Amino acid sequence: MLQMEDNEFLQRRSASAIARLIALCVEQGRAKVSEKLIRNLSAFLCVDTTETPEFHPHQTLEQSILSLKREEEKKDPKDLVAFAKIAAEAKIKRNGAQAALEELSDIFGADLFDSVPRLKDCLSAFTIKGFTDGFPEDIKSDSSTFGQSIIDEFSILRTLLPRLHPTVVEQLQEMYPYIVHAIECRFSVIRFAAARCFASMCRANLSSGMKYMVENILPMVADQHELRRRQGAIECIYRTYPILPSDGPDLVTALDTAILPYVIFLIVPVMGRMSDSDNDVRLLATETFASLVKLVPLEVISLFLHGHISMNLGWDT
Repeated sequence: MLQMEDNEFLQRRSASAIARLIALCVEQGRAKVSEKLIRNLSAFLCVDTTETPEFHPHQTLEQSILSLKREEEKKDPKDLVAFAKIAAEAKIKRNGAQAALEELSDIFGADLFDSVPRLKDCLSAFTIKGFTDGFPEDIKSDSSTFGQSIIDEFSILRTLLPRLHPTVVEQLQEMYPYIVHAIECRFSVIRFAAARCFASMCRANLSSGMKYMVENILPMVADQHELRRRQGAIECIYRTYPILPSDGPDLVTALDTAILPYVIFLIVPVMGRMSDSDNDVRLLATETFASLVKLVPLEVISLFLHGHISMNLGWDT
């Protein structure tokens, strides 16, 4: 019923029952059952390709910004009828899995990862391995699931962040360095997934997320030697600021005025990329700058009144 029920009320009741079943298995020490349920729910959460892009169809893209191509695909799907049917079925399955995992988060609260360590593995294991030990040589092979696993982990993390306990969100700050490495990855599709994930991380914890962006992602924008670093950085900024309201609440476009104190750090570097040698960077920088410049009058008023930045332009601790 969780996978096929299109009635939201019934699906949520099924999701709640599965979450309680997992909690019961954890309490009784039946780890194998709970781990299998967690793996299945995590897989269901990634079946919607409109939310979780596929690695292999995009594996040849290394010098493109996927955000631009994804917008074109949304406007002109090749087979509208078939696309709508597949998307609807995938969305039902994804919504059910999301509801179950969110319910599980509510049950365990701050102890989520301690009680259900398999869930943490499902949103971080391949990412940590890939950006610590490197990618396997056969990552582009049709039989390899490594690249897709990294994208899936970013999608799971991005989806669950809004419902995670603040303590769990704080624990996930350890993922920042790996996400930044993904933002400068050679594969465009991984950069895309990482940019969206980092945007959600910022929404979950604005102060630490934006500080990490200014210190570690913003410098990539001016890297004249590595195109992928510039592309990844500008895509991350583009995904973090209120530029794509039509993309829905999954992005940090909902931050609105909360981001005002940080505009001053972004506007000049982004303006500099408007004359970049790469067309994708120029286009995204121009769109980003157009949105940021609208916020400047409000930002001037709020800059020194906001709690995250002190009068000497240092970060409050």
